[in-house]
Amino acid sequence: MNNKRIVEISKSLLSIEHKFLFWIISCFSLFLSVHIAKSQSMMSSLFACRVAANPAYATVRGIPSVQVYRNSQWSSFPGSPVTYSAIAEVPFTRQFGVGVVYFQDQAGLLTKQRASLLAAYNVQFDEYNEVSFGLGFAFFNQNLDYSKISNTDPNQGDPQLANYNSASFSLDGDFGLYYQYNKMIGLSISLPNVKAQFIDKNPNKTIDNTIFSGAINGIFDLQGDILKLEPSIGANVTKYWGTGINVGARVTYENQVSATTIVDSRGSFTYGLGFMYNNRFLLNTYHILNFSDASRVAGSALEFGLLVFFGERPLFSYD
Repeated sequence: MNNKRIVEISKSLLSIEHKFLFWIISCFSLFLSVHIAKSQSMMSSLFACRVAANPAYATVRGIPSVQVYRNSQWSSFPGSPVTYSAIAEVPFTRQFGVGVVYFQDQAGLLTKQRASLLAAYNVQFDEYNEVSFGLGFAFFNQNLDYSKISNTDPNQGDPQLANYNSASFSLDGDFGLYYQYNKMIGLSISLPNVKAQFIDKNPNKTIDNTIFSGAINGIFDLQGDILKLEPSIGANVTKYWGTGINVGARVTYENQVSATTIVDSRGSFTYGLGFMYNNRFLLNTYHILNFSDASRVAGSALEFGLLVFFGERPLFSYD
């Protein structure tokens, strides 16, 4: 057997070993999360659309990108909530970036819309330490679809109901901070809906009544450039739904395929897959299972997203 044939066989065996290791890690993560989820719960925000939760991420990715998402939940009855989002990021330099985030949430007769203009600035202290600061200026609007209200509804003549749409527009702001050590460990802190939560004290004028969100995440290179492991733990504080602790991990194989699991302490579990095509198009899918007392009504939720990169994608980026 010649040397060339030996090299080919060795590469083939190495590829099989890497694929086997990838699926072992993914299945173990899924097994662990399912058993934890029986007594706890989850959300799908640790890995998807991070800039939507923290404006400081507008400088982190390093290249322009656009992404769209659709999340549908409570599908067991008509008028169930559906959320659409669209995000664009444009980092002009490594230090400065801007973005646009749009949300539309539909639930029954009520539609909420929020559009944010983001700006972030990055400070590089030394070779290992850097901090990004982000600000968001938001426009919020909510309205009722009067066409779906029956003429026999006793609230039809209610002045508050009749004037609901005329008083639903407001302005708001977001603040975010992201610290990164050696491109491997990150700390995210975000205060969204600052005006609605702390000045007006009216959480109804928000998409999800979030008061605070934070996360610690890491990104570790395994087996050269073949595997990446991204563990993360986060906290999400809301006005009505309490505080949720999210624990999750994502494993990426050759920057092409990823498997994600997340558990939320409020009683839900999420698993997802990501597929990269041509190092430019990233398709994310998530299935969210609810194990809380509301699961009889809420059931599960599905989320689909497409992210498009405009430029050379860094090997180690958070998506």
